[in-house]
Amino acid sequence: MTNEDLRNILIKASLRAVLKQHDNGSFEAGCNGPYKHSETPVRNTAHWLSVFCYAIKSNKLNLQERKYIENSSHKAVNYLLSNNSRPNKKSFFCRSAKGKDSCNGLIGQAWTIEGLIRVYNELNIEEARNVALEVFFLHPFDYEKGIWKRVEVDGNILGFDFTFNHQLWFAAIAIQLEDARAEKMVKRFLDLVGQNVDIYSDGILFHATNIVKYNFLKLSDIPSYIIALLREFQKPRLKKTLYIKSVGYHSFNLYAYAILKKYFPSHGFWKSEIFLKMISITNNKAFLDNLDKGPYGWPYNPTGIELAYVGKIFSLGDGYVQKWLSMQYKKTYDSVSDDLMIKGSADITTSSARIYEATRIADKSL
Repeated sequence: MTNEDLRNILIKASLRAVLKQHDNGSFEAGCNGPYKHSETPVRNTAHWLSVFCYAIKSNKLNLQERKYIENSSHKAVNYLLSNNSRPNKKSFFCRSAKGKDSCNGLIGQAWTIEGLIRVYNELNIEEARNVALEVFFLHPFDYEKGIWKRVEVDGNILGFDFTFNHQLWFAAIAIQLEDARAEKMVKRFLDLVGQNVDIYSDGILFHATNIVKYNFLKLSDIPSYIIALLREFQKPRLKKTLYIKSVGYHSFNLYAYAILKKYFPSHGFWKSEIFLKMISITNNKAFLDNLDKGPYGWPYNPTGIELAYVGKIFSLGDGYVQKWLSMQYKKTYDSVSDDLMIKGSADITTSSARIYEATRIADKSL
């Protein structure tokens, strides 16, 4: 699949999506793929908004199509700025799963802020940027530890989000706010946490990598320090149990690193032994074989699209980019619906919307 093929697929996807938009501007909610957690329409609406922004910018639409897409973009952003999405004017309401936070940790907020940044950049909707900044800065950042805390929909400050990829993606989206305070936080995260990750011997990033460094001499840190020590004892078992899941999330992590690379091109981490191993494993046949052993790659995390973008940003060659794009097409293209993303998916609605990740490949400026 060529880049031109990808651009055409994105345009067709945007025009199909317009027909599925709800009257209130939202798009159908999914269930977070294999996790089967009930989500609100916020996530997928933000994803489709990014696709619409690409379509508008591409100059591949005729006047009537552009009018449709722009109208749908305004409806989508109005939904994201509405009380349905932020019922308490705090964080976005992203999930309604029993026993889970409604903000969906940091990742739910990151995906929504991402859509608002894109629509601000393309349609100059000032309120979109203002709300994106407001929600981002609601999240307390611990400069000593280099990570953010979660904020519930009602504004209640929750604990740290201990899922590494959530912190990484929150940083990758925050840097696109192009705000000096946000940039300082992201740089701190990258220096303290982002470049000090735990990998397997083959270079796969460990899904449960420890992101917090506690000070046992600090009274408030002692309980968490003890828990962290216990987790260290459990690490060998966890590493074995979580290997296939870690493989499924590897490209998702690398994609976020690629976004950060555009803003910190000279950071030492990109030439480190750890990061080079993380890249190198993607050329290993065992990596490809292991992707098919779990539910987290391909239609959920779109591995081929994500690694194609990684190849673009880290200059891994056209062959690398085209190989992974073609692999994505082979694995998930559904000829009946002409949808690139849904074959084999446990959550067709979300998988279809995640084609938005391909906009960074098709758009030369991203």
